[in-house]
Amino acid sequence: AEEILNALAQIPGLRVPSRTSSFAFRGQQVDLRSVATTLAVAHVLEGSVRRDGERIRITAQLIDARSDSHLWSKTWDRRLEDVFQVQQEIAGEIANSLEVRFGGPENRPRSVGTEDIEAYERYLQARHFWRQRGEGPLRESIRLFNEAIRLDPGFARAHSGLAASTAVLPAYTGPEVDADGLGRAAQTHALRALSLDPSLAEAHAVLAAVLESQWNFQAADTEFQRAIALDPSDSTAQQWYAEFLAHVGRFRLAKQHIDRALELDPLAPIMNYSGALIGMAADMDANRALERAERAVQLGMEERGRDAIAVIHVANGDPRSARQFVADGSVPASVLDAMIDPSHKPAALQALAALPAGSARTGSVLASQLGPLIYLGEIDLAHEAARRSVEDRSFWALDVLGPDASPYMAQFRADPSFLQLVRDAGLLDYWRSTGWPDLCGPAGEGVVCDR
Repeated sequence: AEEILNALAQIPGLRVPSRTSSFAFRGQQVDLRSVATTLAVAHVLEGSVRRDGERIRITAQLIDARSDSHLWSKTWDRRLEDVFQVQQEIAGEIANSLEVRFGGPENRPRSVGTEDIEAYERYLQARHFWRQRGEGPLRESIRLFNEAIRLDPGFARAHSGLAASTAVLPAYTGPEVDADGLGRAAQTHALRALSLDPSLAEAHAVLAAVLESQWNFQAADTEFQRAIALDPSDSTAQQWYAEFLAHVGRFRLAKQHIDRALELDPLAPIMNYSGALIGMAADMDANRALERAERAVQLGMEERGRDAIAVIHVANGDPRSARQFVADGSVPASVLDAMIDPSHKPAALQALAALPAGSARTGSVLASQLGPLIYLGEIDLAHEAARRSVEDRSFWALDVLGPDASPYMAQFRADPSFLQLVRDAGLLDYWRSTGWPDLCGPAGEGVVCDR
């Protein structure tokens, strides 16, 4: 099914939801019209695969969800080694049934990239864990991608998947992880994937994400655009580009790309989580943002989803509602308590000071300290912390440098030190060459925001 989705997604004008959303209903007794409505599709492909030793039986049927009528159905009895050919046949017959064409040769269904069944099985297992996110699942996906590569060293998609899992792992681990080392490893894996198949959008997106983590904004932007041009239906590339654009303050464009990612993969927890935060930063529509964050929780991203709900309430000026979503005794709880009752502020600052530094060299703080300092009105401390983070090229400093619509961040940007921060970060040069952020514009040799 993975390769059938990939093949159909290459047909110009045909919208195919990503695997996470398409498979969300597997094994459930649900009404097809409800499935179609949830995924915003007109047709649904059902099927099954049964294996008996080295033989497989594949059944598939294409259903018009509006009329609940069968457009096409077929059964294949083949040897296991023929599974890749059958996948291509199914995609072709579905295209014929829908009276659409793959277009030119460049849009024909691609080979899966391996003839090794066992390597392919490891690859599919790895993809399952990759989509779950979280440190444990990501480490398991890395192990399985490596297994697939061991079985077939020329399997480009496995190299690309390994690059993607390695690239996002630091976001789900603590400061003790060597994020720079993982970034370099992800870059190596992505380059290896592209040496085998230059058309892999995911590998280009990984290169872009690594360039962003190195604060090479112009090159990252170019690489993200290359990834999306190669495969506009890659929801992860759309999501990552949206997050990049948010980091550099281009929220209107970021919202377009995260909305596209959600259109492609509406039931992916990470898309809803990212969509909630980007949407809130872009237009301060708290109701819409909360709806997406709550859906992320419902879809299994409970901890991060609840964090997003709290952040949205804070940005909306409602720390009391935010307090319900953080654990008692935690640092965020102490910050919210201080926002509700200023007499708790000394305790909150003490809790923040006790957190480990993000860098032994500069003492730069973690993202968990930067934002709260701004929320507590400690702008001078926040700027000093941001200065060290910029010097250290801490990726998380970008969360407060991209000018968004939050009133808390507005007071941070109003400080004269902000201009030096964005100049030192390289953002000023990027804005001059690419375009100014939504809330800022040129002012002589500098920038003025909140215009």
